Amino acid sequence: TFEESGSALKKKPTGRPTSARTVQNIDVVCRSVLRSPHRSIRKQAAAVEMYRESFYRILHLELKFHLYKLQTVQQLKENDYQPRLQFCQQILIHINKEDEFLRKLWMSDEAHFHLTGYVNK
Repeated sequence: TFEESGSALKKKPTGRPTSARTVQNIDVVCRSVLRSPHRSIRKQAAAVEMYRESFYRILHLELKFHLYKLQTVQQLKENDYQPRLQFCQQILIHINKEDEFLRKLWMSDEAHFHLTGYVNK
């Protein structure tokens, strides 16, 4: 601010200068993602010989891309809501009764892999 430095000019950045987020690299990342949108960041970064973190920063900060992964979930039916609510209430009772309950709780997301390639998640 003006009071601290006596100048209205912005201070120079104190951190390390960006070296990977150049115009050329931004163009390379953009073309790579548009060419193969379903390939992972790790594989795309390796293909263009760039660090994964640099590739990610360009995607996120420069190109404003937001990564996501589609997840398959089961469809909830009308009859599912009441049992879910009851389960949540029971868990809250256990959590309030026993301090160590959550530390001892073990949940699994087990899946069955069939020979046909179908995965029952």
